[in-house]
Amino acid sequence: MNEDNLPHEGYATYRLTVDLHEDDQNELMSLYIPRVYSAHRTWVNDELLHEQGVVGVDRSDMEPDEYSQALPFQTDSDQLEIILQVSNFTQRAGGIWGPIMIGTEEDISAYREDNVTETTFFVGSLITMGLVFICFYLFRRKNRSPLYFGILCIAVALQTFLQGDKFSSLETMWLRSRSHHLA
Repeated sequence: MNEDNLPHEGYATYRLTVDLHEDDQNELMSLYIPRVYSAHRTWVNDELLHEQGVVGVDRSDMEPDEYSQALPFQTDSDQLEIILQVSNFTQRAGGIWGPIMIGTEEDISAYREDNVTETTFFVGSLITMGLVFICFYLFRRKNRSPLYFGILCIAVALQTFLQGDKFSSLETMWLRSRSHHLA
């Protein structure tokens, strides 16, 4: 399907069958679902694992909510059927924004912790740069470009912080969607 012809509003159902190695059949597994714009439901082997927002077929039926999520589950089967229903009627670019990962609960937790660490380092670096450039402006007010660059650094840091994994448990949907639209 040519993705240039797909509208940004709509709904879809994705289905994937995964054959598990025999060593993984009785392990505690986990799915890492990146940011999905803007509501979704996830099933594994016909069991509803997670519902984020309310999936609907039009704007009045759905309720948006978006954040990345690690979803642990136990399986004794050699095959997984993963079904993901997604709907978007609120964002300018809907759908799944990254690869869905499957692994042991340990591996997915480590991956998510690495994401949070990288995001925190990046945000801290941008805030530091922003403050340094604002200080440059305060010492030499003739040139405003350091002020503008400092403000830009802090704005990007704020947007990254609000969109990152670490805010997934807070009720910040309105703030996150506004920062996404500003970006």
